[in-house]
Amino acid sequence: MAFLTRMFLCLLMLLTLGFAAPPDKAIRANDKVKVVCEEEPALNRDYIITKDGYILMSFIGAIKVVGCTEDEAADRIEEELVRQRILRRATVTVTLLTSEKLTIRFSGAVKNAGELPWRDGLRVSDIVQQAKPQESADLERIRIESRLGKISIINYTKVQPGNNIFNPLVQPGDFVFFPLVSRETKAFILGAVARPGAIDIKSGLTLAQAIDASGGVLPNANPDRVKLTRAGQAEIVISLRSDSGIVISAGDRVVIEAIAKDKVIVVMGGVKAPGSFGFVEGTTLSRAIQMAGGLADNVKAGKVTLTRQNGNKLDKRTIDLKRVLDGFQGDINLQAGDRIDVPQPRRNDAKALVPLGILLFFLLGV
Repeated sequence: MAFLTRMFLCLLMLLTLGFAAPPDKAIRANDKVKVVCEEEPALNRDYIITKDGYILMSFIGAIKVVGCTEDEAADRIEEELVRQRILRRATVTVTLLTSEKLTIRFSGAVKNAGELPWRDGLRVSDIVQQAKPQESADLERIRIESRLGKISIINYTKVQPGNNIFNPLVQPGDFVFFPLVSRETKAFILGAVARPGAIDIKSGLTLAQAIDASGGVLPNANPDRVKLTRAGQAEIVISLRSDSGIVISAGDRVVIEAIAKDKVIVVMGGVKAPGSFGFVEGTTLSRAIQMAGGLADNVKAGKVTLTRQNGNKLDKRTIDLKRVLDGFQGDINLQAGDRIDVPQPRRNDAKALVPLGILLFFLLGV
């Protein structure tokens, strides 16, 4: 009997070792993850984890996921979507894009812009051979941007046989850019900015810094529709929410699109980020508040005012936001052009009345 028991335990141990799933890799700062939400396709995309360990997502803001497994990160996103009443039920999948899944991208003044699967031992020379740089390419300043945002400039003209000092290895997720030979020193920031026009370029200038140099974006700017045109590349559309760290080069042309007035909603008053926001069919009152960053820290959910254009007149309606958020009243579907006004906190609160009470005490002797 004891022999059979030992045999059973050994067999159980072998099965456990043979079928145990490998431990999930923890998510780190600057990692790239793919998020898929079945109920809200607008959230489905690749995200770069910030240096502080947060994932920045539309509607819900920042969620800390550093140190989490894929499943744990998915659980946190699901909980936040439900907690903020963005979705009644959320089904989220998070996939960490590991080295084996990342590619080497290359573009610029080349004949064959594209990407290659990463493999051990891949060097800049392999990218050059595949990309086939044009005669106008500046091989003295090949730029390599790592997935962590580190930028290296390689002078490929100094490559010698048997010497790889100027022919380094490329890493998973690297972006290799072949610039044009150019003496330009300016880029162009156009569209919905305060001072559109040319700005001077300095080393490492990011998109966010370039926009600041142009006076910042206007209230009607669409942060998710920024067109970037770069020499030797097709025009791409990027987002200020996730791509503001892109480095701007001389000759770049950036156009921040404006949102048409009849395609926005406006949220003002006691919210963290008041302003205009692009209208999407199905946007509700609670979601509009979230788009504006949520209620300000010292503001409690209460009655808000909805103003809507009805022909030649404006209709105003008072809505109890607290009842909506608590589920006692249905959420309100908004229309393009709607304006939400959230009351600011009153300064004459109970604390402000204390000195008045003391003064009355002495004057009336009560």
